[in-house]
Amino acid sequence: MGKRHTIASLAAVLCSLHAATAAPTSQPVTDSLPGETLTAQSRILGLVEIWATAKQHFAYFDRVPDLDWDHALVEYLPKVEASTTIGEYYDCLQAFAAKLNDGHTRVNLPQTLQDQRDNLPIRIEEVEGQWVVTGRFPTKEILDEDIPVGSVILNIEGKSVSAFLRENLRVDTSTMSIQAVHGKLNGWCPYPRDKNLRLTFRYPDDSIHQRSLRANRREASWTSEHRKQYLPAWRQHEFFSETIKDNILYVRYPECDGTNTDRFLQLLSTITDKPPQALIVDLRGNSGGTTPTEVVRHLIPTTVPSIGMRTRCSISYLEAYLQAVNLCVKSPEERHRMTNEIVEKFMSYGLVPSSGYTPGWVSLPNKEGLTPTADSYRGLLIVLTNWETGSAAEDMVLLLRQSANATIIGTPTFGSSGQPYVVPLPGGGMFQVCSSRSISAGGVDLLPFRGIQPDVTVEPTIASLVAQQDIWVKAAIEYIATWKGKNGSSTSPSPRE
Repeated sequence: MGKRHTIASLAAVLCSLHAATAAPTSQPVTDSLPGETLTAQSRILGLVEIWATAKQHFAYFDRVPDLDWDHALVEYLPKVEASTTIGEYYDCLQAFAAKLNDGHTRVNLPQTLQDQRDNLPIRIEEVEGQWVVTGRFPTKEILDEDIPVGSVILNIEGKSVSAFLRENLRVDTSTMSIQAVHGKLNGWCPYPRDKNLRLTFRYPDDSIHQRSLRANRREASWTSEHRKQYLPAWRQHEFFSETIKDNILYVRYPECDGTNTDRFLQLLSTITDKPPQALIVDLRGNSGGTTPTEVVRHLIPTTVPSIGMRTRCSISYLEAYLQAVNLCVKSPEERHRMTNEIVEKFMSYGLVPSSGYTPGWVSLPNKEGLTPTADSYRGLLIVLTNWETGSAAEDMVLLLRQSANATIIGTPTFGSSGQPYVVPLPGGGMFQVCSSRSISAGGVDLLPFRGIQPDVTVEPTIASLVAQQDIWVKAAIEYIATWKGKNGSSTSPSPRE
């Protein structure tokens, strides 16, 4: 879209706002909830708020090269205006934000709408190219008639799973990372509460079953017995440690919050005198929190490079000057000289860091490095990851994978980290957009769209799910045995290549 078309379209937005203001009798959006109404003006302002916030702060437009964000705004204006309920309105906003295709960027529903949404009582993931049940939630219908883990979903509402996801949940498996697809299917509440869906399964014994499931996951009864039956050990959301085969210490670190981090640090302080042969840190299911740099310092034998940040930055006069230079100065050498001159001047003011500036961006690499504690663990370290390992937990993986004693085993991490910028929306919802990206000391992006790739890939199979095998831990134990045989010591790991 050309600049004139964009400006004309934005003018149309302003005209729409003016019309909404001048016509207070226009039909408001309402739901069957007291006090929940939104005028046409409010609806348009909410859409424009998302557009403007992302335009200024979103850190990953380069990952959606085919997206014309201005055109998307124009495309969604009539959809927002045509919405007749708050639910429809927020469906439009979520679809609009989903075009940015980022795990840290989304529209969060108002609490009143969240209370009306839920998910199916099964966990769905792609395994060996098929959509498979990888977990269940103990609702009444599951307790009455279970669905075996490892069951393949053949269709939903008579459609292929991929077609149903694309048409009903805005999940495009051809453009989204599999981690983002899994997150949308399992981490959100995409259906109206108690909505019935017809699914066809092929159970592990090859029998075909048609089931009608309600979106009622929140009704799950998590008794201690049900937790043991329906949650694998690594999904238990409490910090846990145990010594397993051959003096290997296994640690489940479910969340990078204060409580779990304190427990981890306390545990590490007790193994200083008699360190284990190897340490397995399980970050599966850890969706983040606050980057646990102190934990990392207790796990590395030598200094590792720290993680820096690249973020959006706008200095109006500076960018206006650079724009004028590019438009008016014909000589490349003179443009280069004038650009450096003005940037250096702003550096002298302290407004631009010496680490680097390009129009719209500022880089803040951390060149100090992360140093180990005096009593840090120096043996072999195994870090287990899966698609749910995200945000601050991904930062932890980025730090540890640079250490000579660490090996990452599992599947790629979630692929999204960075500080969300949050703005309120009409009706009580929120829009959050990822405002930064992780960089190395040299300014190189550290977190790829497809997640952090493990050193040793471990992919679950339908057979391993049916057998309830923890193939991550199994692979870690096998790796430890192989590593010890090659190096002859569990305290002197070979440098990473």
